[in-house]
Amino acid sequence: MEKNHDSAARFALLQQYLPADIERSVRDSLREDLGGVIDAERDITAALIPQE
Repeated sequence: MEKNHDSAARFALLQQYLPADIERSVRDSLREDLGGVIDAERDITAALIPQE
């Protein structure tokens, strides 16, 4: 069985879904870091970055 791969079509499809995937990833990460509450004091990622 021969398989054909249309790289241009696959790239176009990925470009279509990428913005929504980025938005979902950021939203989920923030929700996880902040425990569902928007509070910079609870942000795990921010705690890893030095203030100065």
